[in-house]
Amino acid sequence: MENLVKPLADGFESMRAQQKKTQEQVEALAREDDEDPSIPLTEQHPSAPELTKALADTRRSPLTRRLRQIELNERVRLKIDSYTGEEDPKKWLTAFNLAMRREKYKSYDEREANYCQVFVEHMAKDALTWFSNLPTESIDNFDDLTNAFLKHYSMHMTRITRNMFTTTQTQGEPLRSFMERFKQAAVTLATCPIASRWKHSATASGMTPSLRRICH
Repeated sequence: MENLVKPLADGFESMRAQQKKTQEQVEALAREDDEDPSIPLTEQHPSAPELTKALADTRRSPLTRRLRQIELNERVRLKIDSYTGEEDPKKWLTAFNLAMRREKYKSYDEREANYCQVFVEHMAKDALTWFSNLPTESIDNFDDLTNAFLKHYSMHMTRITRNMFTTTQTQGEPLRSFMERFKQAAVTLATCPIASRWKHSATASGMTPSLRRICH
């Protein structure tokens, strides 16, 4: 009997060992699929200091500790859309200020903290990225925040319009070709509400004098 049982037991042990080996190979292949082969191993598995820095970056704030520690009595809800970086910055800021003036505050500090916190909550997409990249604790009041906001986005809109008005038709260039280049220059304004009043004048200013006379 022992001569019959022992080979069977050995066979089962061998089968289990093979199954374990196969499972380990499958798991190894799955791990390889999860990792991008184009990224070095040192980047696939961040070290503890790198993870600590990444976590710290998500917690840093351009608002000073003083502003962040001011207690806000209740959450302010405004009936305005978030700013994404595509809207007219001055018009959006005007709408924001008008909406915020309806709120009541117990002190100047509470007002400043509310204005800054609610302003940040209404940043979205590229605008939220812009705010997140401001220097740590560089904003101590609402004037600091609006000055940084207008400086950045007014310059941004100026660059866009300059690109449109400097797209000019070369001598001998077909109108179709010029219009294609102009559309490419204006593509960043496709969703911008303030673009419509610029496009016609920018197109006309870029045409050669002869075509401008024909089109008008």
